[in-house]
Amino acid sequence: ANGRGIITKSQVKVKSPTGQIQTYDIDTALTTLTIEDYRPATTYHVAVRTFNDNYDWGLWSPDKAFRTVAGLAIDVESIGEDFISLAFSRQAETAPEEPGVNTVVSADTSVVKYQIRCSGDDGFFHTTELPGDAKRCYSLRGLVPNGVYEVAVRGRSRYDAWGQWSRLNFQCFNRLEISFGNIGEQFVVLQWERPTNSAGTAGVNMKQASHNVSKYRLRVTEVDNPTCTRLYDLPTSCKDFKVPDLQPNSEYSVWITSCNFNGDWGVWSVEKRVHTLPPLQLTIDDIGEAYASVNWERNAVLGSTPQPDPVPGDDGIITTKIPTSRVKEFHVKVEGRQGVVVERTLEPGVQGCKVEGLEVDTLYHVMVRMKDAEGDWGLWSTTRRFITLRPVELSVQMVGENFVHLDWGRRRERVKDLDSLGFQASNILEEDE
Repeated sequence: ANGRGIITKSQVKVKSPTGQIQTYDIDTALTTLTIEDYRPATTYHVAVRTFNDNYDWGLWSPDKAFRTVAGLAIDVESIGEDFISLAFSRQAETAPEEPGVNTVVSADTSVVKYQIRCSGDDGFFHTTELPGDAKRCYSLRGLVPNGVYEVAVRGRSRYDAWGQWSRLNFQCFNRLEISFGNIGEQFVVLQWERPTNSAGTAGVNMKQASHNVSKYRLRVTEVDNPTCTRLYDLPTSCKDFKVPDLQPNSEYSVWITSCNFNGDWGVWSVEKRVHTLPPLQLTIDDIGEAYASVNWERNAVLGSTPQPDPVPGDDGIITTKIPTSRVKEFHVKVEGRQGVVVERTLEPGVQGCKVEGLEVDTLYHVMVRMKDAEGDWGLWSTTRRFITLRPVELSVQMVGENFVHLDWGRRRERVKDLDSLGFQASNILEEDE
């Protein structure tokens, strides 16, 4: 008999905020339905009608309004060359689109489990799960400088249903690059910058973040003595640094990295190598009673042929920066027992000079150094020690009516107190008689 209202099938219609209506047919006696793929934090209207007693459709029920739960929001705390630090939380709920309408909302928006996933254009893939009561932040390393990635987070509710993925696209920073400024015998000026990221995936909105650098760290290692390594922590105001106290004619490897305000260090830059200038070599060409002629030259850089040496993350070869000497002036200095007795400044291109005004039979040492075009002084050359010639003594041996017989020569005594000066005879360059 009819009139008992037995439900044999049903229809459910859902109206979106844009007015679009989606109808779902249920061709059984079931009176429950779970509908998915709705937008978070959105109000919908739903109504139902039933096919009664296998005879005819009934009326549509009054509309019910429901509002989906707000999704998770991802907030990037910092991005580096090989890492990302992010936080996630439920987005703040906004007011319903229809104030005054009795809208059904969930009283429980808690999450019992989170799932985090990260994938990259380079084939990188990482996924992990966190309990719902864990700290809602996560840091991920092992990424590639300038790499493009997508990170996604979703939560599982107490209804044992996973929510929608919240997605964010980002690009890691390029690593810092080192270039060389002025190079001397005992120093090298390093400069650095971070290249602009290459273009990411077309049409994808990339999350941008500041570099957030708190300090830089330089590492300098002598190639022939890897245990000799120096670290320099530098403020962010520095964009170049003069590395002091290096060895002349030596090869060094240099790297740089940066640290953000969270204490996260980035990756080291690609290794660069540089060779310091060889020292000036001073020679004494001639010595007189009151002068000495000196010359100098700079030898070629030793070991200047670059050797193949693979760098992690780089398919190229490390080439050594070979310096060129750009001379502004030379400075020659002669010292005696009482201090400096002669100083001369010479123009570029001059490779020697004659120092005059010296005393006879006196011990001196002479040295030279160079000032380059940047105004930086190099090291003093190795000191060369010399003794000016003893004076010539003239003796009149015989005098006649129409002649005179002369005799002359240098006395044989050495400079007094030579040993007290700390010099040995073999260290002294002296003109032969």
